[in-house]
Amino acid sequence: MCKSNNLERYVLCKGRHEVIANDGQHVTESIFGNEVDPLDVRGLQEIAEEFLRYKPYEIEVYVTGLSVALVALINASVAMEKSLWLMHFDRNSSSYYPQGVAKPYDS
Repeated sequence: MCKSNNLERYVLCKGRHEVIANDGQHVTESIFGNEVDPLDVRGLQEIAEEFLRYKPYEIEVYVTGLSVALVALINASVAMEKSLWLMHFDRNSSSYYPQGVAKPYDS
């Protein structure tokens, strides 16, 4: 799985952290709002599916916590055959590193 250039970028959950990508660009658009009910697994899944419905086949997501929302997004991406690049923060280098979630046929 190779990461494309110029991917659309999103923060997983709005307002949890300020996100500045490795190229210095602020990432402000989010998949989930700042009011997320972690017990509403079905609702999170629906939000993720609706979000991905009109997105390109591959996007970059800055992981800002809330694992239940992340699992909903991963489940939706697999079901909809979309690739994700999950960007995780490395505190030692103060930068992000990628982890790919492949479409079934990219594996």
